[in-house]
Amino acid sequence: MEIERKWMVTGWPAGLQQTSVYNMDQGYISVRPTVRIRREALQSGPTALVLCFKGEGGLSREEIETEIDAELYEKLKKLIGKPMILKTQRRYTLPGGLTLEVNCVDPDLPTAFWYAEVEFETETQALAWDPAGCGLADYLHEECTGKPGSSMGDYWQHWLDMGKKIPKPPKIFNVNWFRTDEDGNFAWPGFGDNMRVLQWIISRADDEIGAAETALGYEPNTHDIDMEGLEMSMYDMRRLLSVDRDLWLQECEDAREYYEKIGKVPPELYEELDALEMRLNRGYKVKHE
Repeated sequence: MEIERKWMVTGWPAGLQQTSVYNMDQGYISVRPTVRIRREALQSGPTALVLCFKGEGGLSREEIETEIDAELYEKLKKLIGKPMILKTQRRYTLPGGLTLEVNCVDPDLPTAFWYAEVEFETETQALAWDPAGCGLADYLHEECTGKPGSSMGDYWQHWLDMGKKIPKPPKIFNVNWFRTDEDGNFAWPGFGDNMRVLQWIISRADDEIGAAETALGYEPNTHDIDMEGLEMSMYDMRRLLSVDRDLWLQECEDAREYYEKIGKVPPELYEELDALEMRLNRGYKVKHE
């Protein structure tokens, strides 16, 4: 039985005695119930490969952890088929023989976030423990023990619902700076010339310029991108703005497979995917504003 409390935190705590550091990577075979594998390497110490099962629950839940060999670990990792989640864990000594485990997920990346855990012997001990007693009231102020997690489908639904509540939603533009030509070279010069695209975006957002309606959405008319001083022909610009039908149909197929893995996906996303496939399959004719 695992009995623990959890908090979302920011950064590492100050003023505590650090006892150990683990570098981990883990992957989920299943989320509900939780089944995952984990590689945990103690700095200047051994590395363990762990298979973990966790049941439903909040403050308390059943947990089974067992070490596995490298061969089984690699088989399960291949079964997962997704990049492993990187995590750094630091452990700190607390009064009363307790240990604070602070985890940084995606360390050194813009997506990094931290959470902290304290395990207890009994629920009574867990409920009675006050972070203020060891000077952690400010650090451990956002408790998430027992709060239900959100699936990716729930996350998408949240923003779809939010969009319906905004009277004047912002205009959204997608840019692929890294499209390549048939020789594998970047089709757009990049960096110093990106302002040419941003200039069109600003004009478009202010309704000062038209656009070409394609199967993917609205794109710049070829002549509306400022090409003065740009070492690119009009032919190259047309290719850059063209829609690769086969590539996007494959993208649709990949997205559909991804949705199926998630399970619960808002129907609006499937509707958009169906409409995109339909436009691509019927040979959508570009319309110019």
